[in-house]
Amino acid sequence: MRDILRVAQWEFTKGIKNKTFLFLTFVFPIIIVLITGVVSYFTMRDVDGSNLNLAIVDETDFMTTMLEENFTHHEYQAEFISPDSLAEIEKTFQEGDYDAILHIPENVVETNEVYYFFKEISGLETDFIKNILTDILVNKRLVDKGYSPLEIKELTANVRIINRLIKGEEEEEFSFGIILPFFMAMFMFFAVFLSGSILLQSIITEKTNRIVEIILSSISARALMFGKIIAYALISMVQILIWLLVAVLLILLIDPKLLASMFTFKIILILLYVFFCFAIIAGLNAIIGASTKDAQSGNQSAGYIMLIPLIPIYFTTSIMQNPGGVLSKVLSYIPFFTPTTMMIRLGFSTPPAKEIIATFALLLVFTYILMILAAKLFRIGMLMYGKNVNLKELIKWARSKDY
Repeated sequence: MRDILRVAQWEFTKGIKNKTFLFLTFVFPIIIVLITGVVSYFTMRDVDGSNLNLAIVDETDFMTTMLEENFTHHEYQAEFISPDSLAEIEKTFQEGDYDAILHIPENVVETNEVYYFFKEISGLETDFIKNILTDILVNKRLVDKGYSPLEIKELTANVRIINRLIKGEEEEEFSFGIILPFFMAMFMFFAVFLSGSILLQSIITEKTNRIVEIILSSISARALMFGKIIAYALISMVQILIWLLVAVLLILLIDPKLLASMFTFKIILILLYVFFCFAIIAGLNAIIGASTKDAQSGNQSAGYIMLIPLIPIYFTTSIMQNPGGVLSKVLSYIPFFTPTTMMIRLGFSTPPAKEIIATFALLLVFTYILMILAAKLFRIGMLMYGKNVNLKELIKWARSKDY
């Protein structure tokens, strides 16, 4: 145990100083937030039409005032012009600086048609305008039928959908907080892959430089491997805690009420699944690192291995729509897929307690067997140089009693 702790302390100190770790922990999230913010800003700016230079030709005697009120309320800019014919409208459009011109004919109440001219796709902003025109025309027709403004308001009131999540006999209001654990799980998953990659590089480097020969002369292969796995598991936890702290600060700025949804018992379960996910990936990376001759071969093999736990993500839609379905349950009981599948299910539902207990028991047994196997292959593979070990040889090592 003392050797394991010594290795873990050394690897942890080395790992948190790794440039890749520092970049992906502190700089990369900032870049993602900035890119997301900039894209969202310009998307919303384009969608709301506030930067669209729109001209309106209104041939009716009632549209202009109501359009001005609606556009002002939604901070939508428009200029009202009054050419006498469609030909003049087109001429004004070509000679002017407008992005689009909306022509409202005098008989719009009867025809229910307007004309929208635009020069390029950036000027194609019709949904917002269509909704406003529809509301105005509906109100106009109801007024003509003799309805009062109050009656019109009651008759045209929008339906409000109040979402409720049913949990057994309990009922709670649906909110973003319900799927928040899913997004947190994905960030945690990213941290696990990062630490797993750094672990792989550490093993390959020590093997290539033959440092491992010196290390294994003083400690056992099992102590070395377990120490590395513990160290990089702690590195993952540090990274996750830093990201959680940033998430808390962002949520406090956006909506403090979401914090109650963020810190629930589900988060503890997700952290446990993350731990098992890391243990599985770490065990596989230890085998790959010990059985390859250089970093290039190791990274190529690790790339395929890393795809295995990601497979359930391709079924996210099916799992989300039916978390208790056959597909969800089958994936939940395949050890390589269990952590990812259960994290997705926890993001969109609350699986039965018996399933959660069963999956943890399965992961515990599978991880123990994998760690024992990995330690055995690690001990043999770390002392072999100059060639990549194929699957047949790995199976031969696994069956060997030389451990």
